[in-house]
Amino acid sequence: MSRGGVLTWGRAAPVEIEDGWADVREGAVLLRHVLAGEFELGEGWAVIAGPDGTGLRLTWDPALATAQLEHRGLTDPLLRDSWGEQLHRLSLAAAGSGKLVLRAE
Repeated sequence: MSRGGVLTWGRAAPVEIEDGWADVREGAVLLRHVLAGEFELGEGWAVIAGPDGTGLRLTWDPALATAQLEHRGLTDPLLRDSWGEQLHRLSLAAAGSGKLVLRAE
């Protein structure tokens, strides 16, 4: 038993990244994120699971940006040791005027 009677402890600290733009043409704004791990993508969200069982959930307003996902296989052994077999590039495409908040938790 640990001191003070606490057996486990957990804390979450969500992060919000805010990007804003004005009067841009379709496809001119691409917010890009390079991620590693097992990837699942839905409308307004993405979940990335790491090899150690940890995970990251990203959310955004799908009315403001549409998501595209690209996969890049890694051939360099040193990169594969650090990042796994592939990296993913999540691109959020926006147009017009707006402000997008990407929440990571």
